[in-house]
Amino acid sequence: MSFVYSAAIYSPGEGKSIKNLEDETRRWRGEISSSRSAIDFDELCIRETVMPQYEIKVRVPHANGTPAGAAPNPRQDEDDFANETLFFERNRIKQLQDERVHIQKKTFTKWCNSFLNRARLEVVDLFVDFGDGVLLMKLLEIISGEKLGKPNRGRMRVQKIENLNKLENIGAEDILDRNERLILGLIWTIILRFQIDTIVIEVFSYSQLEDTSYFKDEEERGERKHAKDALLLWCQRKTTGYPNVRVENFTTSWRNGLAFNALIHAHRPELVNFNALNPNDHIGNLNNAFDIAEKKLEIARLLDAEDVDAARPDEKSIITYVSLYYHHFAKQKTELTGARRVANIVGKLINSDTMEEDYGHISSDLLKWIYETIKQLENRRFPNSLHGMREELGRFNEFRTIEKPPKYKEKGELEALFFTIQTKRKAMGRKQYAPPQGLFMHDIGSAWEKLDRAENDRQLAIIAELQRQERIEQLAQRFHKKANLRESWIRNVQIVLEEMDHGRTAAEVEKSLKKQQAIANDILAREGRFKLLTSMCTDLCNERYHESDKIRARERDIIERWTQLLSLLEQRRKSLMSLNDLMTLLRDIDTLASELKHLEPVVRNRDVGKHLLGVEDLLGKHELIENQVNAQGTWLTNVTNQANKYIRNKGEQYDVLQRKLDDVAAQYYSLVDLCRQRRLNLDKAHALYQFVQDHEEELSWLNEKEALCRRVLANGDVAAVQQTTILHKNAETEMQSHWARTKDMMAAGERLIENGQSKEDIQRRIQAMQHGWERLRAAHQALGQWLSEAKQAQQYFQDANEAESWIREKMPLVKSDDLGRDEGAAESLLQRHARLEEEIHAYRADIVRLEEMSQQLANSSFHTANTSSHETEEVCVPQIEMLYKYEGNGMSVVKGEILALLEQSTSEWWRVLKQDGTEGFVPTNYCRKVPGETVTVTQTTQISKPSKDVVDSRRAIIDRQKMISFDYRQLNNLAEVRRRLLSDNIKLMR
Repeated sequence: MSFVYSAAIYSPGEGKSIKNLEDETRRWRGEISSSRSAIDFDELCIRETVMPQYEIKVRVPHANGTPAGAAPNPRQDEDDFANETLFFERNRIKQLQDERVHIQKKTFTKWCNSFLNRARLEVVDLFVDFGDGVLLMKLLEIISGEKLGKPNRGRMRVQKIENLNKLENIGAEDILDRNERLILGLIWTIILRFQIDTIVIEVFSYSQLEDTSYFKDEEERGERKHAKDALLLWCQRKTTGYPNVRVENFTTSWRNGLAFNALIHAHRPELVNFNALNPNDHIGNLNNAFDIAEKKLEIARLLDAEDVDAARPDEKSIITYVSLYYHHFAKQKTELTGARRVANIVGKLINSDTMEEDYGHISSDLLKWIYETIKQLENRRFPNSLHGMREELGRFNEFRTIEKPPKYKEKGELEALFFTIQTKRKAMGRKQYAPPQGLFMHDIGSAWEKLDRAENDRQLAIIAELQRQERIEQLAQRFHKKANLRESWIRNVQIVLEEMDHGRTAAEVEKSLKKQQAIANDILAREGRFKLLTSMCTDLCNERYHESDKIRARERDIIERWTQLLSLLEQRRKSLMSLNDLMTLLRDIDTLASELKHLEPVVRNRDVGKHLLGVEDLLGKHELIENQVNAQGTWLTNVTNQANKYIRNKGEQYDVLQRKLDDVAAQYYSLVDLCRQRRLNLDKAHALYQFVQDHEEELSWLNEKEALCRRVLANGDVAAVQQTTILHKNAETEMQSHWARTKDMMAAGERLIENGQSKEDIQRRIQAMQHGWERLRAAHQALGQWLSEAKQAQQYFQDANEAESWIREKMPLVKSDDLGRDEGAAESLLQRHARLEEEIHAYRADIVRLEEMSQQLANSSFHTANTSSHETEEVCVPQIEMLYKYEGNGMSVVKGEILALLEQSTSEWWRVLKQDGTEGFVPTNYCRKVPGETVTVTQTTQISKPSKDVVDSRRAIIDRQKMISFDYRQLNNLAEVRRRLLSDNIKLMR
């Protein structure tokens, strides 16, 4: 029985993954008995096929030596056990196998820990710690870089098998059961897959070896060796030429340790003194190499010197350890290759840097010149003269023709240099040259454009300034020409004003004033010309004319002379106006004195009229006189203000003006006193006549109201109580308002008495007024008392009418002969009659209240002229019969019940009245009309008669109340009789 363990090893360049490893392990087949079989790892071989793929085959012989697939031979087994030599050899083989397992376990454990230490994990016992699959999953994750998912941390066997099955589909039980040889085979497969398989070495021919350029070519040329063969070839190449070193395999060739030291010396000669090594000191040489590799090269110490210095060292352990050397030095070689490539282009870079440095200097100098020139061109401080601007224009033309062209040529050479730099960098495979910030060609082009714009702007500015200088020069010439004209005109006008005379008469003054006004109009009309001269001066100063100081001085001199001319003109105007004002004031004073003298006879009149209308007419006329006097006072005030101003200035003849002003003021104040006295006399007369008229009006009103109250009392009409109440309230309101007027009138009379006017007549009138008010109040009070009793009587008559109507309404119900056709109808009638009796008994309180009211009226002093008339008529009341039972809207009726129809409210609802007096609405489709019932209706009407034809009202009230009480008692008795009849009828029907 045999078991083949195989794993696919992919060539360099192909991807490595855990999935590939799982696919390889699925090809494991067979069963291994821990007690009767063992794996001979010495027979493990690595076979290279035509494709870059390898298989590792493990043949597991049977314990009795029978070839795989052969049938067991019992006789042969007995012979073998009998042979002691064969027994010794088998024990020796078993011992060597155990030693080999121990060495591999130790080596593989260190190899695994070299990766697990990155995750701060460690394997102590390779066979035990990998049993749950957790560390094995972590190892494969670190080596492959792939995530295998979160492992199951359970301690149950099934959970551990679940972790192991994530790596391979069979053999999980063997790993969990600590099958040492199978676990070692698995680790070895992982080492081959992820560490040794990546080793590839080119095999060169002699011609290729002689061609040194071959090693610079990165493309593949010739045959390649892989994995173990490639690693062995690499070791042979690196150790060639070292004494006592001959690498032919991965077992005995490494025993003396010189091969390990030679590998280190070939790559890092400063670490190993190879000539000082003793070929016979195997352990020392091995420890020296292992220590240097661990401390200096950071290569994990997977082997012990004693394990290597053996008759046949473990091949897989040495391969694993040597592969670490290969990977370390291969990485170092890659770094050296990069350094040579850098050195290969240094020369070109130096040349390129020199050109770039030149570009930086030239471009910065050119930009500096451009910005300095722009700053100069943007300077707008031009000479402030026409001659200076012409010189500035010449310097600008020199810049454009002499200074600028060489710099433009330098800019073109700089562009060519920049293009050369970019071309060389592209040839070297470098990215484009990026000059320092602000030194790009587009920066230089942008700056040159700014220079062109600044040049153009300066040219425009120079031309504009040159034109401005020419314009202000012409403006200055115009200013001087107009200034000469203004100075000449001012001199001529001053001569004319000085030669003018005011005059001594009113006519001369008026003539001089008109002439003065004409000259003033002519002078003021020329004010705009002087303002224009000032404006021209301001423009020249604002334009910074080079002789602006002289211009300003001459303009100020002309304006000052113009101001003096205006001042002289104003003085002459004031002088002439003062004389004119004096004449005007004297004329106004004379006119005012004449007006006051005309009003004086009117205010001296002592006529105050004969009656109220006469005095009111005189008061109206006097108000007009007062308005005229007030108007004259306002006129006097204005004249006084003007005169005082003239007097304070002490104008000509101011003393004459003062004397006339005092006379007219005295005349005015005398007229005001007379006017005030006239007003006082008229007011007294008006107050007296007003008192007399008010007294007569109030006395007439008192007599009228007193007669009205007594006339209403004499009639005593109860039917007119509402109108009488309104009359009483209106009279009371009028009395309040008239009493206030009466008090004011009597107070006015008292004031007239104090002033000594008709004392006896006024007192007599006041007393008559007081007596009239006493009579009116007595009549009004009597009317109020009668109204109170009349309202009580009216309420009684109204309630009595309602009681009589109610009794008449209920009387047919208690007199009805309908006792019911059957027991049900009789019981229904009895129930309705019971409700009627309750209503009759409840009405007892209203009858008692009526009796009390009638007794009160009979005992009072009230009397009435009203009597009652009774009218009787027969009325047909419409009726309906219920077709169905109905309950709702406060109504409850049964089928066949007869109801009184009060109103056909709508087409859907009718308002009806039940026999018990309940009123409500029923649907029209629940009932039908039946012939109406004829009832007798008695109507009582109050009739008013003259008081001399009526009987004693007290007796009428008592008799009527007795009749109401009698009818109520009769209604009560009839109701009791009908109740007994209905009860007896029900008993009979039962």
